Amino acid sequence: MDNLVRLDFSAVLVDLPLGNALQGRAAGVEAVPMADAEGMAVDESDSSVSSASPEVAGSEENEESSTEIDERENKIGIGLGFSSYDQGDSKVNTITIPLSYSWNFEGESKPSLTLRLPISQLDVDGNTGIAFGLGLNYRQNLTPNWQISPNLNYGVTASESLGSGGALASYSLLSIYDWTASWGAIRIGNQAGQYRSMPLSVGGTTFDAGIESTVLRNGLIFQFPTGFIRDGATFDPYLLDTRYYGTELYIMQYYEVGFTLSGWVFLSSSLTFNYLVSEEDKAKGTSFLFRAQF
Repeated sequence: MDNLVRLDFSAVLVDLPLGNALQGRAAGVEAVPMADAEGMAVDESDSSVSSASPEVAGSEENEESSTEIDERENKIGIGLGFSSYDQGDSKVNTITIPLSYSWNFEGESKPSLTLRLPISQLDVDGNTGIAFGLGLNYRQNLTPNWQISPNLNYGVTASESLGSGGALASYSLLSIYDWTASWGAIRIGNQAGQYRSMPLSVGGTTFDAGIESTVLRNGLIFQFPTGFIRDGATFDPYLLDTRYYGTELYIMQYYEVGFTLSGWVFLSSSLTFNYLVSEEDKAKGTSFLFRAQF
């Protein structure tokens, strides 16, 4: 269970919420923000700009559009995800229900506060376990193209059948920069964080993995409009790199590649497909996550 805790929680607690890059910054209107993802999937807890034309936006620059009003409303996020990873000689399957609630505040910097409550059921070679997370993330624009987001997270995983478990707490700071072009957009994300294990009692036994590590997580996302699906829909391929420093872990580095279909089912929804591989092939596997916000 020890390796399972390290693999699963590393991504859960220090996730990089890149999601959709900005599209059509000249439009000046943001679409409904998506919430974060759980496990090995890519997080969607950031905002994207709608495909409104610059001409329309320019003619109404002194008026508050209905989209701008809607985007500042508080939002509930819910989703369903599944992941399957080979880790050493073990097979790890996870079903996740990521829940979230976002408070979107008024102001030029468009600040927002998101509470995240991911719930997961784990299966390790037929042995079941559960995982719960609690996260809080604040986001604010420093410039029209640059935003920062501090994050606090706590997570617990336990398996009575394996007689093992673990808990981790973390804090991190994320920087996101968006570059737009006529063909779409590119989003660059950089995150630095610190996390450590916490004591957890399972079946009368207390576990503490003694982990204290720094994580650096960097990502690159491309966004291509797919208006043939629906207005505002996009195809978003991405690359992610995660590295740990400090306590020697079973996995110290892993890479992710995948894509997100944003707005294909309905406007405030996303479907992400992800492939992960770690150093020396110690772990590899796939995941998908569907997210919606209301």
